[in-house]
Amino acid sequence: MEKNKNVIVPSKVVGIFEKSKNFGFVKPDDKKNFKKDIFIPKAFSKNARNGQKVVVEIIKESIEGRKSEGKIVEILGFPDQAGIDMLSIIKQFDLPCEFSKEVINEAKSVSLEPISLKYRRDLRDQEVFTIDGEDAKDLDDAVCVKKLSDGNYELGVHIADVSHYVRENTEINKEAVNRSTSVYMLDRVIPMLPVELSNGCCSLNEGVDRYAMSCVMKINKRGDVIDADVFKSVINVTKRMNYHEVQVDIDRNNEEIVSQYDDEKKNYAKDNIAADEKYLNHLDLMAELAHILKNRRIEKGYLSLNIP
Repeated sequence: MEKNKNVIVPSKVVGIFEKSKNFGFVKPDDKKNFKKDIFIPKAFSKNARNGQKVVVEIIKESIEGRKSEGKIVEILGFPDQAGIDMLSIIKQFDLPCEFSKEVINEAKSVSLEPISLKYRRDLRDQEVFTIDGEDAKDLDDAVCVKKLSDGNYELGVHIADVSHYVRENTEINKEAVNRSTSVYMLDRVIPMLPVELSNGCCSLNEGVDRYAMSCVMKINKRGDVIDADVFKSVINVTKRMNYHEVQVDIDRNNEEIVSQYDDEKKNYAKDNIAADEKYLNHLDLMAELAHILKNRRIEKGYLSLNIP
């Protein structure tokens, strides 16, 4: 990236190559930073074909209205080829797709560490649940709700304790700082952490012991948090659930909603409820508390943004 008049301008650009006899142009995908086509001398065209998506390195900036000049450093393919749209985005934003050997080796090493209860509260006997998309692999939060004898609710929220494995000044931490976040695309995820962590020891998978940061809250019938405790823990997820099955479980007693199901969804709901019947009480309590908390937010005048 290069600075131009206090604006950061990419030094590499993705666009579509238009071939002429002795030169070519690239029409950039990034219209914000590049208002004009980029001139490509024939010697720098890398034998790209007309209409292909390419990556261009800027070798001369636009001066006094003249077009920028560049050389093609990579040919991605034609826009209608499978995966080229996602690859173009990856290249445009210079997203890192690979981890160094040092990072991978470090991740493999720490992922093999045995679970220890030292300085942690043992919550492995409690029933906790993850609720994510069907294809999700990095399960980073789990929940549980109990109804207490005094009529209040106990809500437990458990977040995967990534900090146990990603420590300051390690190669993993340096890479995570550089990436800042995982990037979720239509057909893939570019993770902030190696899969040994993100999908392995830092993922709250069903039936395995995992480190977590837990917050256990006591909430009254009005939705007020009257007590809370935050601590390090070890949990063992009772059941992995997905949004679809949880929704049909919650809907099962609402005849108006169920009547709108098509045959496929009715059969799914029937099979799903039969399989998870022993967990229905937990889901009912979650829905009950969620309704209370939603009403509490409405009473406080929360802002709802209906964004498509």
